[in-house]
Amino acid sequence: MKPMLIYAGMFVASLLVAIEIVLLLVPRDQERTVVALVPSHTGKGVPKASRVLRIDSTTTSRDSVAVATRDTVKKEPPASIGLQDSIAHLNATLKLERQKVASLTERAVGDTTRHELVGSKDMKIMAKLLDAMDAQGAAKILQNLEDKHVKEILLTVKKRQAGKILSSLDPERAARIMR
Repeated sequence: MKPMLIYAGMFVASLLVAIEIVLLLVPRDQERTVVALVPSHTGKGVPKASRVLRIDSTTTSRDSVAVATRDTVKKEPPASIGLQDSIAHLNATLKLERQKVASLTERAVGDTTRHELVGSKDMKIMAKLLDAMDAQGAAKILQNLEDKHVKEILLTVKKRQAGKILSSLDPERAARIMR
């Protein structure tokens, strides 16, 4: 009898572990659609049309009624609403999408600013290295870079060294860089 209980316990434990693994493998950012029946009647004993709710993977549903936090539920507009209500719903949706775009834009600007700060530190390091090199060697290296990057580097290099490097470059390219 005891071995049977041990095997049953091991089976239940392995089943729970398998369920946890499946739950961990399911992507959490996907949305699923749950249909919840609304128990209101038209007076003839027939329930009204059900509502469709979009619920993300962190919510649960009980007894055909969707349970979710207020932020994760997006109600689809019912088919019987008027044109004005439809326009209002679309305007609200548009406003939410614009807010999302604004927040993503702010985040992108912040990332770009951080990237530029790192780039400026690298630029100063390259300028110090070019200061220590002879002008012909530095010009050979700078020939492989874009004009705007060469200009940024030459603006951080000491003036005397920048002049020597510019004189070692191709005259047409030096003129383009100085513009």
